[in-house]
Amino acid sequence: MKIAIINDVHAGKPLMHGEKARSSSREVMDTFESFLHELSERHQPDLFINMGDLIRSEAEEIDLERYHRLMESYKSLQQPVIHLLGNHEIKQVNSETIESVWKQHGFDQGSYGHRTFDHVDIIWLGIGKNEGEDGKLFLPEEQLKWLEQTLEKSTRPLLLFTHCAIDDHNVNGNFFYEYYDGRKKGSLFLENQHHIRELIHARSNVVGVFQAHLHYFHSKVLEGIPYITCPAMNDNICGPEVTNNHPEIYTIVSLGDDQLIAKAYSREYCFAGFEGNV
Repeated sequence: MKIAIINDVHAGKPLMHGEKARSSSREVMDTFESFLHELSERHQPDLFINMGDLIRSEAEEIDLERYHRLMESYKSLQQPVIHLLGNHEIKQVNSETIESVWKQHGFDQGSYGHRTFDHVDIIWLGIGKNEGEDGKLFLPEEQLKWLEQTLEKSTRPLLLFTHCAIDDHNVNGNFFYEYYDGRKKGSLFLENQHHIRELIHARSNVVGVFQAHLHYFHSKVLEGIPYITCPAMNDNICGPEVTNNHPEIYTIVSLGDDQLIAKAYSREYCFAGFEGNV
C-alpha cells in the first residue's frame, strides 16, 4: 500500500523572518491542484492524507473561503482522501464547521475515525484545545475512549495519523520552532501524549505512527513502533540566501508485507527518509 501525506500547507499570509519568506503560503492557492495531480501521477498512491494546517488562520470568513477552495483541489483527485484537523483549522472555526465543509465537498468523514484500505487499518485522530491555557492541545476524553475501543477491535496491520506529535522527542535543531520562534517543547506535543502512547503500545499490530505540526522530518522508534514526523509542504528549505521558494514538500509511505518505508520529497527529489521492518 502506498500513501501520499501532505501537511502544514498554511495557505494564506506568508510567514516572514526579516526579508525572508519562511513559508511560501500565498503562492500555494494557485498551484495546489496542479501539485496534487503531479504528485498523483508521479507516485500513483492508493490514498491521500491531509494531516492538517491546510490554512494559516487569520479570520473565520477568510479561513473558510481558503479552506473551501483547497477542498475543491482535493475533490478533483481520483484516489480516496482522509482529512485531519490541525491547530490552525480550529483557531477561528470550530471542528463541526470544518466537518461540514468536508461533507459539502464529498468527504463523508468525521474529525477522527477508522477505515480499512487494502487490508490495512487507518486511524486518524482529532484535536482539542484548552481555551484557558495558551498553546495547550490535547486529545479529548471521548476520543481517548474511542481510540482504546477501536484499537482493541483491530487485527490488521494498523497505521495511525495525528496532526500534533505524540512521541515527546527533543526539538533541539528544529529550524522552524527552536531557532526562530523560541517555542517550548510543552506547546508542541499533545498534552496527554503519554496516555495515547500507552494505548498504542498495548497493541501488537500498530506498525507506524505519523505526525505533523513540527514542520521538519524526524523519526523515532518507541517500543518497536516508528513515529515519523512529516515535513511541512511549503517551508523554505533552501537556506538563508534564498528569499522565497516553492519547494512542494510531501511524504510517501509504502507498507509491504514486512517493511515500512517513509520518504520525504521536495517535488521529485527525496531529501529524508526512514526504513524499517514490521
